[in-house]
Amino acid sequence: MKIKLPILFNTDSTSEQEKLDIDFDLRLCEIRPIVFYQINAITSYIENDIEYSQIYSNGMSFYSSLKMKEIEQIIESNSMKIQYN
Repeated sequence: MKIKLPILFNTDSTSEQEKLDIDFDLRLCEIRPIVFYQINAITSYIENDIEYSQIYSNGMSFYSSLKMKEIEQIIESNSMKIQYN
């Protein structure tokens, strides 16, 4: 199954803060799409009263600007298309 999701990526500034072990706001990250072929788990992640989701795939984790429920709906919708095609 192939699913494209918006994922938060570090900018130069947030990368530097991460290297220095300084907390930074996810709103400072850049959003870019990633195509997933396998998703192992999804969890809700809340920061500054904003709900994001954390996606686990092949031993790595990714933060998405979408809420967990939205990702579940995308996966279920794609799953239904595969079953009926």
